[in-house]
Amino acid sequence: MASSTCPGPSAFADEERYARIVPFAETGRNDRSLNIGCYADTSEEERIDVAEAVRKLRAPERERAVAMNRCLAELEYDAWRGLVKS
Repeated sequence: MASSTCPGPSAFADEERYARIVPFAETGRNDRSLNIGCYADTSEEERIDVAEAVRKLRAPERERAVAMNRCLAELEYDAWRGLVKS
């Protein structure tokens, strides 16, 4: 009788998002890949505060507009009349 030092499947338990015991046939359907992503959903649900994301996206636009207006004022540029520097 041969003894094994490897624990059998009953020594393991499924761990949501990290591990799942799968039948050998299922590994065949995944080209024998043992990649965790083939058998357990490792993704986390991401919560996004849309209003905050929009504020973060708009901040550089405001900074650019302020910088552009500063440059145009320094050049004495009028949006309606063009360059008015004498």
